[in-house]
Amino acid sequence: MGAEPIFQEPDVLLPVHEAEIRREFAIKIESEIRAHPKTANFKLNAAQVAIILFVPLSTLRPGGYLSSGVLSGKLHERLVGLPSLVKHCEPEHPEERKCTERDGNVCVLMGTSKPWVGHIVPYAWNDTQANTQKTEKVFQHIQAFFGKHSLLRYRLYLLNPRQLGGSDKVWNMLCLGLSSSCFWRSAKLAFKCLRIKSTTQDESVVILQLHWMPWRYMEPAKEMSLQGEDNDFDKMVECAKSLHSDEDSNLIYELPELSIPSGHLIHVRMPNSEAVHFKAMIDLQWAMIVVAAFSGANAPLLRPDYE
Repeated sequence: MGAEPIFQEPDVLLPVHEAEIRREFAIKIESEIRAHPKTANFKLNAAQVAIILFVPLSTLRPGGYLSSGVLSGKLHERLVGLPSLVKHCEPEHPEERKCTERDGNVCVLMGTSKPWVGHIVPYAWNDTQANTQKTEKVFQHIQAFFGKHSLLRYRLYLLNPRQLGGSDKVWNMLCLGLSSSCFWRSAKLAFKCLRIKSTTQDESVVILQLHWMPWRYMEPAKEMSLQGEDNDFDKMVECAKSLHSDEDSNLIYELPELSIPSGHLIHVRMPNSEAVHFKAMIDLQWAMIVVAAFSGANAPLLRPDYE
């Protein structure tokens, strides 16, 4: 068996080839919400535009979680609630030992020893009854990114008041060095799951790809212009298009240990029974960080005064 590849050219973070389709959805959504007297002054903000640019198109099409067929009041409620889901992914243990053993007791990114073990989806989501109640308020919005099936499947682990700490599992953990973990938790970098590769009857390799995130100096609550010259929608799309060409100057930080480019591949071996759950947690982390980064919310992940 040949050596596993260590690099794959990264895709653009947002589906920029669908930008015009998504712009039309954004305009229609904003218009429908503004048609209601109670929300006549509504304007999409940066976090909401980033969400519209990121979610599957099926979320925006008829029958989708953010489709124009949704009653304007409910559509407004969902758009207001979705950024709160992203904010809920802020940073917050026998399962930790399993994680360090699985990852060879090294940072999966740098290979350095004595790593920090971090939860992919924060343990604080469901470690107490009070935090579980907070999670309850935003959990429904997960279906905008992954559909109802994932919502129901992972409710048992992420939102179960009868089993606090249900997400404190090895498949919701990753070993990282201190510097890497700090950049991850402040949404400066994220991991994208490319695929699960079966190696034996009992073991799989989950292939992750490193992506550095843009630093956008804006407020997530900033009202966004969708059309016209020098509009905000186009600026967000252009940021995604130009991201990797700017990487050397803007995204590789002045820390030698973090001079790894976007596209770097990480191979995490684990039992088949854990691989699907691990991928689901990585996918959720990926979606939240991309939205946070493109709406200027990655320092910190979402600012405390933004609800």
